[in-house]
Amino acid sequence: HHATFFINSLCHYVGKRTYDYNSTARDSWFVSFFTFGEGYHNYHHKFPADFRNGVKWFSFDPSKWIIKTLSLIGITKRLKRTKDYIIWRSEIDSIRDCLMSNFDLLHNDYLEYYKNKIDILYKNADDVLLKWKEIDISFVKLNTKDKKFIANMSQDISSYKLKLKYIKKDLNNILHDIKFKQLAPS
Repeated sequence: HHATFFINSLCHYVGKRTYDYNSTARDSWFVSFFTFGEGYHNYHHKFPADFRNGVKWFSFDPSKWIIKTLSLIGITKRLKRTKDYIIWRSEIDSIRDCLMSNFDLLHNDYLEYYKNKIDILYKNADDVLLKWKEIDISFVKLNTKDKKFIANMSQDISSYKLKLKYIKKDLNNILHDIKFKQLAPS
């Protein structure tokens, strides 16, 4: 009982708020290593229905691996997974929320410049995520096994992920610049 309380408390102080900046729950691979995957607390709080705690393929999450293995042999069924575009949306929102909470570090001369950059990046992310959602909805509605359609959809999704990766990188660079006062001229 005390160990569970300790781990739960630790997961609110150690790590990153990757999926929900406004939550006190945090993700930590280090804590996860010692708790067999329970250290991905921010993800778990944001998406409690998902059977995974560590959503990345490389995340140390033995419970995810056991549950998935059990589903392959029919012991567990209908595993819930959060859609990838929803996870990406949460990551982008979390970075934006973190940026907004750091605006008080900015001198007024820089505020408008950075706010405009962030708004443009966020709008681009919105556009990409909307296209991704539409493609996903089409796929579900069509319920197709057409290999050409699936190949085109996979190619589109790969391109969306790449665009979002660069947007996230740009937003994180702005966050770094603001936090460490390496600001562009106004």
